[in-house]
Amino acid sequence: MVRGLDNCGLNYFPSNTLTSPIHHFLPLCKIGALFDNIVHIVFNLVKIMRAHRFMTGILSVSLVTFIASCNNQDKEAKRIEAADTIAYETRTYDIPDTRYSSDPALQTHFKVTYPDIIEKVPSAVKDSIAAHIAAFIEDSETPVQNFPKIEQQAQKLFDEYAEVYAEFKNETSWLVDKQVKIEGKLGNLLSISFSESSYKGGAHPNSSTIFKVFDLTNGKVISLYQILDPAKKDQLNALRLKTLNDMKESAMPGGEWKTYMFNEAFEPAGNFNTNENFSLTKDSIQFFYNSYDIAAYAFGPTSLKIPLSEIKPFVNPKSEYARYLTQ
Repeated sequence: MVRGLDNCGLNYFPSNTLTSPIHHFLPLCKIGALFDNIVHIVFNLVKIMRAHRFMTGILSVSLVTFIASCNNQDKEAKRIEAADTIAYETRTYDIPDTRYSSDPALQTHFKVTYPDIIEKVPSAVKDSIAAHIAAFIEDSETPVQNFPKIEQQAQKLFDEYAEVYAEFKNETSWLVDKQVKIEGKLGNLLSISFSESSYKGGAHPNSSTIFKVFDLTNGKVISLYQILDPAKKDQLNALRLKTLNDMKESAMPGGEWKTYMFNEAFEPAGNFNTNENFSLTKDSIQFFYNSYDIAAYAFGPTSLKIPLSEIKPFVNPKSEYARYLTQ
């Protein structure tokens, strides 16, 4: 016996096998390596098949979860739309100026009340409503994304009062009272009022109320002529004037109420006709005119409520309001 060396390593062969026909066959070690490769390939294929089944299972579960989530969101949206109101918590602040705590007559107050929406509406809706509330608190004409610290807003008022009091020692205390309230809900339309009463010296306090209608599907503020037909403005203004006349005549017959009115307010481009300060109720649409909008302060604010039966002909058929009315 002699030791023969093949390409795979050392193996023992009879000396005569080195030139015998068996030498033309695949060496035994190569057969083993080939077998190992086949086993390795089969093993990897099994792993791939298992992984495929695993990924298929994950995708199936994910798809089922996604469909279930969509169904739940759809059910939640329908529930919110059908409800008479939305869930919220009321936040109330009454902050006094402690620098004058020894004399209540000089103690200015800053008051704020607003709803904190806790309903499961889209985050864009919550953010939009919060931004409008923040703007109201800060006296900003545009939405404010970062909600203000109430104490800081109160301090601005107190500092302003301190400057005035330093010059006019007989100045009485000031008051700013800001109130945000949910007034009503029709389907996906939510009416919110922003009211402020304030006294900063002078002959009398001042007050104003602005209404905004929010779309609960996207948080956008709905304008008057998104829910009413803009082509019927003239007819709408005629209806508003008739409603005002009927209401005031019942309280002050003979047209005496007209002496309190600003004539220019009733011109085509006057405040009476261009007013878009409105809110929605189940049975009417309300147009609100603050003091000085159409009449003297002594006349006070004016609220015109037009019944649903009379406002229906003016409704934009493509609006969310129209969809609610047909339900």
